[in-house]
Amino acid sequence: MPSHKNIKTVEEIKERLKNNRVLLITDYTKLNVADFTTLRKELKKNNNIIKVYKNRLVKIALKEQFNNVEVDNYLKGVSAFIFSNDEVNTAKIIYEFSKKNENLKTKAILIDGKVYDKKMVDTLAKIPSKEELYTEIVSSVNAPLSTLVYIFDNLFTTLLFSLETIKNQKEDR
Repeated sequence: MPSHKNIKTVEEIKERLKNNRVLLITDYTKLNVADFTTLRKELKKNNNIIKVYKNRLVKIALKEQFNNVEVDNYLKGVSAFIFSNDEVNTAKIIYEFSKKNENLKTKAILIDGKVYDKKMVDTLAKIPSKEELYTEIVSSVNAPLSTLVYIFDNLFTTLLFSLETIKNQKEDR
């Protein structure tokens, strides 16, 4: 018979899964408290939540939430679970943190109930963020417009110069 505490924890995990599209599973075995706190703060700044739960309780919640999701291979050892709605941003944070601190290992990522391995996290981390893409789009649109403004400015300047020349020629006659 499951304890009241475990039932409550499973319900909490299921609620987090409902409210977030992404669940990133990490191994933080050799991560010290200071580094874990730094990671937690960085994730929180970007609207992510990191929690430590028993693997067994997460497995139960995932099975109840997504029916046929297979995560058994990833729920071994010590795990921390990151809940998010932005897989690219979360992957970037974990990827960058892992480069500086090799003690954090990525196990898997679930996106909308589908399980992907560590390679997907690395791939997502290399995708430009929304802000970077917006900047590229604006730059792409802005460059031709700037050129167009420059061309029209030159045309008007040339036209004004020509009209001034014609005016001066007529006045001299």
